[in-house]
Amino acid sequence: PEAGVTYYRCQATEVLRASRPLGWFEPMHLLRDVVSGNVGAWQAFKGWAWYAFRWSTENLRGYKLQMRLFNAIQRLRGGMPYQDLPGTLTRTPHQVLGLEPGERVRVKAVPEIRATIDRNQKNRGLYFDREMTPFCGGTYTVRARVSRIIEEKTGRMITIPGDCVILDDVVCAGKYHMWCPRAIFPYWREIWLERADGAPAPGGPMT
Repeated sequence: PEAGVTYYRCQATEVLRASRPLGWFEPMHLLRDVVSGNVGAWQAFKGWAWYAFRWSTENLRGYKLQMRLFNAIQRLRGGMPYQDLPGTLTRTPHQVLGLEPGERVRVKAVPEIRATIDRNQKNRGLYFDREMTPFCGGTYTVRARVSRIIEEKTGRMITIPGDCVILDDVVCAGKYHMWCPRAIFPYWREIWLERADGAPAPGGPMT
């Protein structure tokens, strides 16, 4: 370890050393999830099917055709369509709302958020994950502001620059990550949110 630097260890920091990546064709861990009661059989199948779809669109030809077919099926069953999330910006904007715990906010729609992120799905370094899309359009309560987190890959305490909040009852459900059970709080930039009471922000978006 680097002299003078504190390193933290827990299950999250050690998981990479205690595991290996799974291929889309390895569904046996989903069987364990079903047997243990973590998820139902239909949920497990949908998780595997989504993972296989994502793998195929990233590695095989016919990406647009597969996406159209997937969205057609989703429309028939009333499900959420597949949406490209990477933005087009090279420099991403920010907006200061000054949110505090207890305030009610509405999460903006996916196209609104996509307009604020770059090709890596980030706004000033903060990642907008597909697991966050089911919460878009919903209204929630600010749980806390976040300024420091443990970086899981290194175990070091790092500072999150700029605005960042977490929301009550908004946790990762693992729908797009093979039913991962960790249920972590996603981190939200204030530009992805708006006050539910319609109160204006102190200032407009800034680049």
